[in-house]
Amino acid sequence: MNRLWDAALDALTRPLARWGVAPDGLTAASLVPAAASGLAAAQGHFIAAAILLLLSGLLDVLDGALARRTGRATRAGALLDSTLDRVADALPLVGLAVAFAPLGLAWLPALAIVTGFTVPYARARAEALGARLPFLWMRRAERLLLTAAALALADVAVPGIAITHPLTLGGLVLLVVGGFAATLNTLRIARRDLRLQDGGDAAGRPRP
Repeated sequence: MNRLWDAALDALTRPLARWGVAPDGLTAASLVPAAASGLAAAQGHFIAAAILLLLSGLLDVLDGALARRTGRATRAGALLDSTLDRVADALPLVGLAVAFAPLGLAWLPALAIVTGFTVPYARARAEALGARLPFLWMRRAERLLLTAAALALADVAVPGIAITHPLTLGGLVLLVVGGFAATLNTLRIARRDLRLQDGGDAAGRPRP
């Protein structure tokens, strides 16, 4: 599977490198379909919003692959990528908040936006402080795919449930609950590791 993925990335980045496309240009370009996704969601065009969000995610994947292929991977590029990722993640959810405002449910995608910031921040800050973290769920790719699925399934009715957009609401609940759980788990693991590194035990008590 990894070989197929790598081959697909190679096929897509080869012409981009030949045409002289800059990785930072792709990073910036990923905001365009993300913004369009938010506008589409706000107007109730949920399937279009899902497709545009996936396109934004593809551009985000390609910018890193292109940077590695052309030897232009830099810390400055990584900083730009991480910053714009947060904006691109939030825009479709802003659109959903607008769409769900008449239903009194704007708070749900708003909370999903919050977790879209807390999950990567907790991990980035923990790693900057030297914490050793294992693989944890609810990373950007998982959140993006869950958001896209929630958008794509917005108009699918569930027999026996008289709620508007039930699968979308369910996806947003998963984003919120999973995001807060991932944030708390990251904090728990990181704090325990940092306490041990600081010479205490896992609870923070000084070692005898």
